[in-house]
Amino acid sequence: TSVLYMGWSGAQVLAAGTLALHFFVFFNVFSGGLLTAASPLMAHSFGADTPERAKQIAGQSVVLASAVALVGTFITWNTSKFLILMGQPEAIAGQADAFAKANALSFLPASLVLVMRNYAAAAGHPRFGLIAILLGITINALVGYGLMFGRLGLPELGLLGLGISVAGSNLFMFLVIFLMVQRVPALRIGWSHLGVGGFTRQIVRLGWPMGLSGLGSVGTFVAFTFVIASMGSTQVAAHAIALQAQNVGFALLWGGAQATTIRMGWATGARLQRETELAAWTGVGTALSTALLLCLTIAVLREPIVELFLDETLAT
Repeated sequence: TSVLYMGWSGAQVLAAGTLALHFFVFFNVFSGGLLTAASPLMAHSFGADTPERAKQIAGQSVVLASAVALVGTFITWNTSKFLILMGQPEAIAGQADAFAKANALSFLPASLVLVMRNYAAAAGHPRFGLIAILLGITINALVGYGLMFGRLGLPELGLLGLGISVAGSNLFMFLVIFLMVQRVPALRIGWSHLGVGGFTRQIVRLGWPMGLSGLGSVGTFVAFTFVIASMGSTQVAAHAIALQAQNVGFALLWGGAQATTIRMGWATGARLQRETELAAWTGVGTALSTALLLCLTIAVLREPIVELFLDETLAT
């Protein structure tokens, strides 16, 4: 929804917003990969019928996520300075600055949403994360539209308003999923579960290669954004639209990968080798078929997809 609204404001706004957003994504992908390492550990604990251990992993993940988010917030808060260092025009960097600073405040709640969503899914409650995200998307769609364009009785703040909407939506999603988890006595995380300990080291040891591999895949596309930026705002806008279409598909594949990881965690925790292998091969087959369907869909609907973001004259 955010990229859609940027496109409706013109190619230059889309270019500025995209540079700020992709700079954020670059660091957020590493953080997400690092924190996702807790998911199989929690699933293994539930499969082994040791829920208290899963709570400890979740609690230490919350502390780790908060620490990583502080660093990420500081870096992305200064997005415009980095953009200028990378050779971007000051006009584009300045326009991206308002969105970047507001969106930087998303780092902490987004990281906590990821931890709580993985914890709930590992416990067999994936709908908690789905409900929170659907509500967050709805709020961002309404508030972001109002603050970006001065509609729905809200002031017109442009990219700044859109960044505020994104940060607020992430905070709202965290509160929703946290309350849903805490309402289930068997999942409730207490103060005693928070801290830094052995599970923190496990998460970091497993997670840093996952974070780097995420940078290797998503980071390549993000790096191309800054290379293409030297060609002009129109080229950046075109690249942003193509990448956004890919991101929607990537989200589906990522969800399938997470489901496969959790099912394998349950099976290995219960020492069920056959079920572990079945979950792994089912995940591979599902991923391949989903990827093929996505490729065909984007190839066939490429023109309507572009026209969602830009009017017909710019879309060509």
